[in-house]
Amino acid sequence: RDANQWKVEKSEFTGLMSRSGRFLDSFWKLSQKNKIPDKWLIRDQDLDRLARILQERDPAQRLRMLKRMERFMECYPPFWYYTARTQQQMGLTNEAIKTYQRLTDVGSGHFRQDDMLASCLANMALLQEMQGHPDASRTAMRVMDHSLRNWEANLVCAWILGRHQQFDDAEEMILCNLDENQEAGQSRVALASLYYHSGNKTKLAQLMQDQQVLRDVPVPGLLLSARLLGTEGVPNSLRTYLASTLRARVHRTSRGPSVVLAAAPAWKLRDARPELTDGQNQYRATGIRQSNGTDQLEFQTMASSPAGDVRLTLTYPGTPPIRITLQQSAAEQRNPGGIRIPGIGSPTIAGPEVRYEMGSIELDGVRLSFDEPDTATSEEREVSSETGRIRS
Repeated sequence: RDANQWKVEKSEFTGLMSRSGRFLDSFWKLSQKNKIPDKWLIRDQDLDRLARILQERDPAQRLRMLKRMERFMECYPPFWYYTARTQQQMGLTNEAIKTYQRLTDVGSGHFRQDDMLASCLANMALLQEMQGHPDASRTAMRVMDHSLRNWEANLVCAWILGRHQQFDDAEEMILCNLDENQEAGQSRVALASLYYHSGNKTKLAQLMQDQQVLRDVPVPGLLLSARLLGTEGVPNSLRTYLASTLRARVHRTSRGPSVVLAAAPAWKLRDARPELTDGQNQYRATGIRQSNGTDQLEFQTMASSPAGDVRLTLTYPGTPPIRITLQQSAAEQRNPGGIRIPGIGSPTIAGPEVRYEMGSIELDGVRLSFDEPDTATSEEREVSSETGRIRS
């Protein structure tokens, strides 16, 4: 039995070697017949060596090793891509642009969809934009000629085209991501930013009626959109969403009154400089923590508890100060003895604790009021920490 099995395995092995030999022989003859130069041929050992080089973490050493491989891989597009990326990582901008250009010369025309070539053009366009090169927008426009599925390249080039006021082309790149469901969250943020910077109030107002967009765009971005639209142009959906994203409670401690601000993560409180006052006393921020899907910022003061509204100012880099008025909630006014504050702490709060809700937000002259009659639908009022809002 063992002898018969060995005969079968020997026969299969011999057949495999024979076929491999004929394949290599045919490949060599075709190469000679078509006069394919040796520089077009890539050998297994060269690919293995390239894989080892790419594992090198020191970019300077990696670049030296890649340059030694150049004569063996001058017609292999991935080699030029990794070389350009290494040069870009080292800040060698001019060298990287030239290498990306060589990649486009070598790699164009081989595939209908070429994600690597799209990434190459996006990186080259970004470097050109950083240098103020006039070809940056033209380079960015070429990306979709090579791939429709590279969402990162689409977003980078949409940003570049937006800076050159080619808004329709930028919109097409972002919508390509959304239509193909490629990184939809970042793409919605990019689309809102494009409409804001292009001053397209009509499309921005329509976008602000999409609940998914409201959940994806950070609150400072939503407020900038509201500033552009103006008080009368802000959709009710945006007002309702903003009103649901921030609450506060006041309670007494041995150190004095404490104000705990609970905000949806979309407020990005860690990026802001907060100030809180009740008109007479200034409250000092003592720390921020996460709890029940919200960011909770605590303020302390040695003065007495606030008797009326409190005013919160949030200042973000590059954004006008956001001024928020927090007023005592209607539920607390009806039932001062004890209230429920979901998502902030214990389910029932009794005694001296008071809950506050947003009364208004003001940004650069535009004021949104939230103490008007509630006309929102039940779907708009439904709020949860899972969607980035606080359940009321």
